[in-house]
Amino acid sequence: MAYDPYLTVEAAWRLSDHIKRATSIADAVKDADFVTAHVPKNEETTGLIADAKIAQMTPNTILLNFSRLGIVDNKAVAEALAEHRLGKYYTDFSDATILHNDDIVIMPHIGGSTIEAEINCARMAAKQTIEFLETGNIINSVNLPNVSAPFESDHRITLIHKNIPNMIGQISTYLAGRGINIENLVNKAKDKYAYTMINIDKIDQATQDKVVPNLEQIPAVTRVRILTHKK
Repeated sequence: MAYDPYLTVEAAWRLSDHIKRATSIADAVKDADFVTAHVPKNEETTGLIADAKIAQMTPNTILLNFSRLGIVDNKAVAEALAEHRLGKYYTDFSDATILHNDDIVIMPHIGGSTIEAEINCARMAAKQTIEFLETGNIINSVNLPNVSAPFESDHRITLIHKNIPNMIGQISTYLAGRGINIENLVNKAKDKYAYTMINIDKIDQATQDKVVPNLEQIPAVTRVRILTHKK
């Protein structure tokens, strides 16, 4: 059973049929034998599992935190273990409140440095780079938003530009003026920059050679590519 308030449709499709979605954290932990936290650390998640959440678990629950220090309130865990309201606690983050406790297992924090993790990261990076080069789709970028759409047209134009008003208007106006039909368009922004992907009908090489530099002349456009669908 799992709880994720930000579960996307795309992520939901990848879930195993054996996973039951909980409607709240309380629903997820109330009968669980094992509870694991898989969240980034921010204002919303700091202290996510503390007295109130631990009180909703069974006395035999085994709690695991391999996300970040501070997601689980270590002091609350130590008190719950001492009062037999929690079974065990496993983590790879230590502080003074959980040292020298037989019910707490502190493991080395090296998950990202294991051979398996290094191999998986390399494969993932290569796969996502190929995806970007061939389709323009962006996955897990630091500086740009995640953008993904089916590449079903003959060509796709991708643009990196500043996140300011009327960028889409200028781009679409230029394409319309050249008789280039837009079949599909997706635009997303992240902070000061945005990324736009436009699926278009087939255009010849001479037209492509004109489109790229002309679009790059639009103020605030920093990069333009035209991709050809591999059929």
